[in-house]
Order: sequence, then structure tokens, then C-alpha cells
Amino acid sequence: MSTNEGRSRPTQRRRLLVSAAVLALLLAAVPSAALAQSSTQTSCQNELYSRDYSKDIDFGPDVEWPRGAWGDGDTLWVVDPLEDKIFAYDITAGDTFGDRLTGKDIDISADSHSARGIWSDGFWMYVSNEFNTDWDHNTANVKAYLLSDGSRSAGRDFDLYEYNNDPRGLWSDGDTFWVLQPNTTVRNDDQEIIFQAKSKIYAYSAGNQNQLGSVPGARQSSKDINNLFSDGTIAGGLWSDDTTIWTTSTNVSTDANDNGIGRVYAFTLSSGARDSSNEFYLQSSHSAPQGLWSDGETVWIADTWDDKFYAYHMCGWRAGGV
Repeated sequence: MSTNEGRSRPTQRRRLLVSAAVLALLLAAVPSAALAQSSTQTSCQNELYSRDYSKDIDFGPDVEWPRGAWGDGDTLWVVDPLEDKIFAYDITAGDTFGDRLTGKDIDISADSHSARGIWSDGFWMYVSNEFNTDWDHNTANVKAYLLSDGSRSAGRDFDLYEYNNDPRGLWSDGDTFWVLQPNTTVRNDDQEIIFQAKSKIYAYSAGNQNQLGSVPGARQSSKDINNLFSDGTIAGGLWSDDTTIWTTSTNVSTDANDNGIGRVYAFTLSSGARDSSNEFYLQSSHSAPQGLWSDGETVWIADTWDDKFYAYHMCGWRAGGV
């Protein structure tokens, strides 16, 4: 009995050593995956939609009236209709974060009126423009520019529906364009109402860029998101992760629960239903929100009055809706 016990101890030691060696080899074979998972978990250890002050970006003196926003992961653009320009900023990690990238700026064409929203597929930059100074509510449109050099691509332009005459943010999944329309009332010199449009997100075909003659702009009314707001909410930016679509707003209703501050509303893209679990109030000083864009970890929201991008955590633990 004792002999058998004596022989079993070194055998157990050898097995333990072999197991440890195998485990070490397995761990050495997959360090990148483990590190990637650890990094993702670490970067998301924040309250969802809480502020991320370290990623705020000040626009500087060049930008007067920031509106729509779009980014590609390295660069973040914001459009300014007063300057007729889309300004570019560095959002890569490091010392250059937040720096101006003047070589990536895009000049808005002279025949555009009040550019509001921007979105790009990485090749063309699309810009929504409201009706012209003659108050002709049939002149709102989306104009296209080459992202690489800012030159016009008029063949990708399309007109907007007559009730989508004051377009704000726009976003696309590559097949459909969604264009935001706020509550709009147009009055003549006698203050008589000559036109009204309700807050809504209109849908249009994005066309097929690989098919000759296929251009965007055909209405896809079945994908519209209707009756966004019944109160005085003023909607601005638009962005989606393909499941939820968010819009920024300055809420001017008298409801005491709305606090009179900036807010982000959420809707399910496929059905148009409100998704209050993904809505959140903005920092109290962030009261004029406009364009927004997210890389999945951070959401940047432009503010018209403060001339800056406010940053919020887009991933992390969920505290609940508003």
C-alpha cells in the first residue's frame, strides 16, 4: 500500500507540471483576444450616457453656428451654415486629439441654403439644405460632395418632399436615407400661417451606387417615423446604430419633468416606436444640442451656443431611461 502511494506522488506532480505547461501554452496562444476583451470591458466601465469630459472638443474661432455631425472613427466633421463649410477634427487617441484638420474641410456650394445635416458613406458626403430665402417650401434638398477632395457630385443630389422643407439631421444605412423634419411653422409678413409641417423623420431610397443611372431620393414612406413630438420640442441631429435612431432636441415644453434642457430621444428604427430606455438628458449647460455621431463607445453632440462637441459614454452599464 505504501509503495503504491509513494509511486503516485511523483506521477501526480508530473501531471500537474504537464497541465501547467499546457495551460501556459494556451494562454500564450491567445493573448490578443484576451487583451481585446479586457480592453473592451475596461472602456465600458462607465454609466451609460454619462459625460466623458476627456473627449470634449472645442471648435475654436472658425465655427460660428455648428449643426450636423458625422465621423469615420479618425475624423469628426461638423457643418456650419453661416461659414458655408464642413470643419474637420482629429478624434484619434493621442496628443493630436481635437486638433483641426483643415485639409479635410469641405466648402459648401454657393447655391446651398442653410446646410443642416451631414452623413457620408465614406465616399460621398451628403448635406441637407432647407428651403431657400424666397420661402419656397419645395426647394429643400440634399447635395453631395466627394469626401476625398470636397468637389461637388451633383449626380447624387436629390430633392426632399415638400413637407420635409426644413431638414435637419440625416442618416443612412446605405439603402435608405432618413431625414429629420422638426415642427415647422412659416408665417407671412402679416403673421398669417402659410405653411406648417409636423415633426417627423422622412425616408428616401439611397439608390444603388454600383448601378448606372440609379440615384437616391425616391420616397420610402413605409419607413417614415411619424409624430415624433406633440409639444414644442425642437429636434436637431440624427444618428443610428442600425437598431435605435437617436435625435437631439431642445425641449421648450412647459412640462416640469422636461427641465427645459437638452435631451436625446430614441426610437426603434424598424418600427418607429419610442425607446425611452435609451433616452437621456444632457448636461445642464448643454442646452442647444444639434448634430450627433458615435463610434459605438463615445457619442459626440455639437452645441450651437457653446461652439463645442460634448462627449458622452455610449457604452457601459445601463442606469435606465429618463
